[in-house]
Amino acid sequence: MSLSIIDIKPATLEKWSTIYHACSWSTYTESVDWSRLWQETFGASYTPSPVLFTYSDGVELLLPITKVVRSGKWFEVLLAGPSGGYGGPLGYLRPSALHVQLMLEKIHDSYPDFHFRLNPFLFEGDQEDLSPHTALPESLQKPIKNDFTQPVPLNEHTTELLSRKRARRYANAARKKGYCIREMTPDEIPSYLAVYAQAQQRWQETTVHYPDTLFLSMANLKGCTFYGVYDAEGTFCGGGPFLFGNNIVTTWLSFMQSNRLSDHIYELFYYELILKFKNDGYTWFDFNPSGGQSGVVRFKDKFTPYLRPAPVYEAYSWKRLFLITLGRP
Repeated sequence: MSLSIIDIKPATLEKWSTIYHACSWSTYTESVDWSRLWQETFGASYTPSPVLFTYSDGVELLLPITKVVRSGKWFEVLLAGPSGGYGGPLGYLRPSALHVQLMLEKIHDSYPDFHFRLNPFLFEGDQEDLSPHTALPESLQKPIKNDFTQPVPLNEHTTELLSRKRARRYANAARKKGYCIREMTPDEIPSYLAVYAQAQQRWQETTVHYPDTLFLSMANLKGCTFYGVYDAEGTFCGGGPFLFGNNIVTTWLSFMQSNRLSDHIYELFYYELILKFKNDGYTWFDFNPSGGQSGVVRFKDKFTPYLRPAPVYEAYSWKRLFLITLGRP
């Protein structure tokens, strides 16, 4: 019997949370708490709206959707992962490429406006059999954008791999100058926001402008921890939030003071934290897609990351396209 989708229905937030916590490849941007964070920050225009797909072979997959109302409720966009995060599908068992392809086809047929970045860890097998480079299954439909991410596997090879790269030498040099890494407290978030504001001024076109309230709320989330770099006098020099899934840690919008970069504090920051997350028992550290910035890609290469496809699937209704032509995306 051929595989098919036999049911599609809204899921409860409780169901979403249960599947998320049971899912070995889930990342924090696919959690209920991440969706609620955006609702808390931007109000009722953001609504957690998970959808459950049931297949003829009994497999259940949940798409962690957040509905976003645009232009005075004229249309709504379905985001699987706000802020460009990964968007599922989530499940108790790892799906086949056919399961995912059938879901993609149904999404295209059912939703006129959506944004979906496929989780790059979705099709991973045994941690010991990983390849440094993988490609999407050929049976999946072509995405609107062939993006990628650079994760570091946190297994017995991590220390050996990092020791071969300049990152270790740079990290040791920064450490000798008195820099250290530690967890930030919520009352230190304004220091991070000040560095973030400096980065926005330097990179007007490439840095996304999020409100301060988003980060202040993030600092109190169970699955989010801010880490900072401090000099010998205890002065905050930069840092950022890390998002913790069940097995995968993701960095998100970390920034450093520009006058400190020559001291290689960025290398120290990630070098020490990658080793920490390995010792804490996580399986992957994910740098996140680099937005097409070649310099960022080269920086991440210092840490011997693997390469994983993170394809983007997206659709636009005529309403959305019309507003884009007016300069109102």
